[in-house]
Amino acid sequence: MEAALVHAGCSALGAFLQVLFDRMATRDFLNLFRGRKRDTKILKKLQTTLKTLSIMLDDAETREMSDEHVKGWLDDLKDVVCCADDLLDEVNTEALWIKVEGETEEEQGGHTSQKGHQVSIINAKKASLRLPSTSLVSESIVIGRGSEIEKIINLLLPEDAHNKEIGVIPVVGLGGIGKTTLAQVVFNDERVKYHFNLRAWVCVSENYDALRITKSLLEEVGSSGVGTSDNFNMLQIKLRESLKGKKFLIILDDVWNEQYTDWDIFKNSLRQGAIGSKILVTTRSEKVALMMGSEPCHYLSPIGDEDC
Repeated sequence: MEAALVHAGCSALGAFLQVLFDRMATRDFLNLFRGRKRDTKILKKLQTTLKTLSIMLDDAETREMSDEHVKGWLDDLKDVVCCADDLLDEVNTEALWIKVEGETEEEQGGHTSQKGHQVSIINAKKASLRLPSTSLVSESIVIGRGSEIEKIINLLLPEDAHNKEIGVIPVVGLGGIGKTTLAQVVFNDERVKYHFNLRAWVCVSENYDALRITKSLLEEVGSSGVGTSDNFNMLQIKLRESLKGKKFLIILDDVWNEQYTDWDIFKNSLRQGAIGSKILVTTRSEKVALMMGSEPCHYLSPIGDEDC
C-alpha cells in the first residue's frame, strides 16, 4: 500500500511539473521577459531548477518503493514545486497587469529583484533535496550492465606495486542512468569484499561538505570517538590513522563539486592507505571526473533494448 502511495506521489508531482513547464512556454509569459537581460537570466535559472527537480523525481521513481526516505523526500519536493507554482502565479498576474496598464522602469526593477530573490529561495530548498544513496542494492533491478560491472571490478582489483598513489575511477553519466546502482553492485561483489580490508560508502551530493564526508567515512570504517566534534583537522588526522596501512575501497557517490583545491585537501587524509587502495567516484560532471580521476573516465550510456 505504501509503495503504491509513493508511486502515485511521484506520478502526481511529475504531472504538476509538466504543467509548470507548459505555463512557462506561453506567449504572455515569455513576452514578460523579452528584452530584459536580467529577467531573462532569472527565467533561465528557474527553468534549470525545474528541469533538475524533474530529473530528481525520475531518480526517486527508480528507487525501491520501500525506501523509508522517499516518502518524506516527496513531501519536501512538493513544497519546492509549490513555491515555483506560486512564483509563476505572480509572474502571470504581472504579465496580465502590464498588458492592461503598462509598467514603469522603476516598477520593472522592483519586480525583477523580488523574482530573483524568490528563485534563490527555491534553489536553496532544491539544494537540500538530494536523495541520499546507500550501499544496499536489489539485484532484481540490475539489468543490462553485466559487462560494465565486470569492467569496473577489473579496474579495482589489480595492484601496481610501483604506484603508491590511490587509484581513482570515475563513472560519468546523466542523472537516473544507473551510476549509483552500478556502484552498489560493485561494492557488494564478493570478490571486492574479499580483496579490500575496508570498504566505505559516502553519498556526497550537490552540497559538498568536507566535514560531513570525513565524519561519514570515519563512521563507515568503524572509528570510535567521532562524536559531535567539528574540528576538521582533528577528524582528518583520525581518518588518516584509521586508513593507514589498510587496503580500502571508498565509494564517493553523486559528486558535484568542481573545485580542485577542495578535493586535494580532502585526499590528503587518504594517502596512508596500503598499495591497491581505490576510490570509485560517480558524477554527472565530466569536469569532476577529469579532476578527480587517475584512471580514464567510464561513461555510462542508456541501456538499449538489446541489452535487456
